[in-house]
Amino acid sequence: MILLTDIGFIIGAPVFYSATEFITPLTGRILMGCAVAISVVADVAYLHEISPIQYRGSILSCNMY
Repeated sequence: MILLTDIGFIIGAPVFYSATEFITPLTGRILMGCAVAISVVADVAYLHEISPIQYRGSILSCNMY
């Protein structure tokens, strides 16, 4: 899922940058917004799995800021 969100960022950024009419930045914004939303969930799950038990709470709370 993290790689999928990276692809969403890679596709969404040039679409958002190449804004020539109203629908182009809107499409890029939707693509990047979906990638951010999925990334928030996927990153927390990944950090939860790889972090040691004694540091799990502090590592996950650092991800929020």
